[in-house]
Amino acid sequence: ELMNEKGFDLDLTNYNLLICGLCEMGEIDKGFELFCTMKGARLIPYLSTYRELIKKLCMEGKTKQALQCFDNMLTNRFSPTVDIYNDLLVGTHKSGELDVSWTDRILDEMEAHNCNPNTCTYNILIDALCNEGKMKCAYLLLDEMKVKGCTPDKATFTSMLRGLCIVDLVDRAYQHFQRMVKRNNTPENSVCQLLIDCLSRHGRLMEAQSVRNLIAVN
Repeated sequence: ELMNEKGFDLDLTNYNLLICGLCEMGEIDKGFELFCTMKGARLIPYLSTYRELIKKLCMEGKTKQALQCFDNMLTNRFSPTVDIYNDLLVGTHKSGELDVSWTDRILDEMEAHNCNPNTCTYNILIDALCNEGKMKCAYLLLDEMKVKGCTPDKATFTSMLRGLCIVDLVDRAYQHFQRMVKRNNTPENSVCQLLIDCLSRHGRLMEAQSVRNLIAVN
């Protein structure tokens, strides 16, 4: 507004620089407002601007606006990157808006855009499935992840352990935990506590105590 008052016309480069600058300063709403102004002026943001705005909107829990940016990006024939998909998945997962029944559709859409999912992509989807106790689907996705050449990491295995505890599969949960420890991938304390509770419910107090001892050491 100040630039317009002074007689300066914003061009494409200035719009993009301002949006990224506002996002960097935490002024996400103003950045999105400027993005809407660009749309009204039929100016197309740079791909890097879409990425920055989508990322910051998702971090702020503004997934509706982030998806509007994403749709506009596709309308303008930009190919989304895996980072953009991951930002959207993280945002919708945290806000509880990620529908796990869409898992296959999401991966198919990425493939249609020649965008290969990475370990982070699979981790988000597996975590969402595990949180809902859909362990069969989570294991299938874990297998697919390996076939696609994405290596599971500590976050992957921690999500699987959480899911096994949620559905009360105590034997598999404890075996999974032991494998994690052998790989030096001991899960965070909150997940260990879930396992302790699971073991305790089944009267497996010695094993529960062994998990407590491990937490104390770490």
